[in-house]
Amino acid sequence: MARGIIIGRFDGGFETITPVGTTLSSAPVLTGAVNACPAAASNTAVALPARAAGPIVVLNTAGTATALTVFPPTSAGKINNGSAGAPVSVNQSKSAVFYPMANGVDYVAVISA
Repeated sequence: MARGIIIGRFDGGFETITPVGTTLSSAPVLTGAVNACPAAASNTAVALPARAAGPIVVLNTAGTATALTVFPPTSAGKINNGSAGAPVSVNQSKSAVFYPMANGVDYVAVISA
């Protein structure tokens, strides 16, 4: 199976997505190439889209010290080759870029410190 990263360009515009829930099944799917997420409560979640055409940028715009949880698109998906279905956290006022893998459900993430 090919394991390439889709570099692509940032197509899809800017969206504001309000994270809800704390699980993959309750998390809204990101719809833009650049997504501002004003997390209202700690560890509220969003999910990456399956079969993304290019990189997905996530900005945690929370006004308080609130971490944003980002899930892969499916329970079989992996971020940075971690456990299947396991999320990553993006801290307050931080950002992350998620590069989709060729299989459509795995991502490589670069998360700001």
